[in-house]
Amino acid sequence: MLAGLAVLVLGAGGFAAYALISPPPSLVGAWNMTDQGVAISGYDTVAYFTEGKPQKGDAEFQHDWQDATWQFANQSHRDLFAADPEAYVPEFGGFCSAAMGYGTVAKADPETWAIIEGKLYMNYDESARELFHENLARNISKAETHWVAEVDKHEQGKIRVAKIEAKKRALAEAK
Repeated sequence: MLAGLAVLVLGAGGFAAYALISPPPSLVGAWNMTDQGVAISGYDTVAYFTEGKPQKGDAEFQHDWQDATWQFANQSHRDLFAADPEAYVPEFGGFCSAAMGYGTVAKADPETWAIIEGKLYMNYDESARELFHENLARNISKAETHWVAEVDKHEQGKIRVAKIEAKKRALAEAK
């Protein structure tokens, strides 16, 4: 079974961005997270806004929200997030913004980021970040369109799994 697929995306300025695309289901809980369910590789999503830089979170300060565990550098950041998660979560589930603009889901490096008009965007690497910024308005619009489609596919998959599980239970109870 394939573990992933490498994709090369070329930008107008000659920038190349390589992205490792996870096989489905790539949107577990619709967040870019570790196998243990920790969002954005354990980085403190509040720190991007309050400290102006990426900062690793600590398992001591975590909060579960929307099927993911979010970690924070301190209790204050945890409390800010708990009070208003939507103000701090990265766009496109913390996946690569540039890839999403091309209709692809790819992991993002929490060290490659930007805050644009109060929203946090992450990218696979610096080349992908530069590619995303080449035509920012267009790329954000395209990424938003693709993200809605990805989330819809994820939600439809969850509904299908729930229906299958319900049928299995009904069959087991009928026996």
